[in-house]
Amino acid sequence: MRYRTRCDSRLLRTVGVVAVLALAAGCSDDGTTEAAGDPPAGGSSSAAVLSPTPGTTEAAGDPPAGGDQALADGRYRVAVTEAEVSSAGLNNSDGWTGTWTLDLADGTYQLTCKPLDLPGKDCGNTVSDKVLEAGALTIEGDTAALDYDPELMSRLTGCALPVSSTDPSHCYPLEPYRFTWSVDGDELTFRDAGSSFVPHSFLLKPWQRIS
Repeated sequence: MRYRTRCDSRLLRTVGVVAVLALAAGCSDDGTTEAAGDPPAGGSSSAAVLSPTPGTTEAAGDPPAGGDQALADGRYRVAVTEAEVSSAGLNNSDGWTGTWTLDLADGTYQLTCKPLDLPGKDCGNTVSDKVLEAGALTIEGDTAALDYDPELMSRLTGCALPVSSTDPSHCYPLEPYRFTWSVDGDELTFRDAGSSFVPHSFLLKPWQRIS
């Protein structure tokens, strides 16, 4: 609705002070006013609305940008044969063959192995029901870092400290290593991420999640 900017004094005497205040509240510099409840001139709301940057908005509950997903805790297993080692252009002197089991839980890993076809050669040239390797597991995006922990190994297996490469009663030394990883259903695939030490049993074929 529109009102005159200049208010008639005769009208003021007639309608009284209350009407004057109401009329004054409705007057504007350009002779217009806006009915209660109408949005301010220009069509914008009086409350500021922050518009998200195009292409970056994520709805509540959406996964983080980049699509990172957690490597789920659980038990994973792979059976590596001598033929598969040979097909990859490797020799089996380090005992890459065997039925390997990887347990992931609460930022740690444990690795065990059962002989497959070559007892004494499989499983890193060992035959043992004990944990063969254990340590911290760190996930950063699609990279998994496995950092062997002698103190954890000592608690799990009873091997003595400090580490020794010559005394079989002591925990052995081992370099940390890194993989990139991907998951397809229950299949976990590792790929070399440039570690100086590469345990090829991790890389020869996908691991199956069994629990």
